[in-house]
Amino acid sequence: MTDKIISWHCGYKGEEYPLSFLFRGMEKRVAKLIEAKLIEDKKTKIRKREFLIETENGEKYLITVGKETTIKKI
Repeated sequence: MTDKIISWHCGYKGEEYPLSFLFRGMEKRVAKLIEAKLIEDKKTKIRKREFLIETENGEKYLITVGKETTIKKI
């Protein structure tokens, strides 16, 4: 099963941060956005967005969105 973002909070800038996602086949809902940042590789100029979030049951995840989306439990 592929880890992926199911829904986003969409503000005036578009997709701003994830609201729910799939992690190892289980749906997780975001309770709190702890940190969000934009990272740019200096050589390739490729940008990625990183989100540190906490779910409703207190688990923390690092979600990286770029060419591919990766989700890691912390």
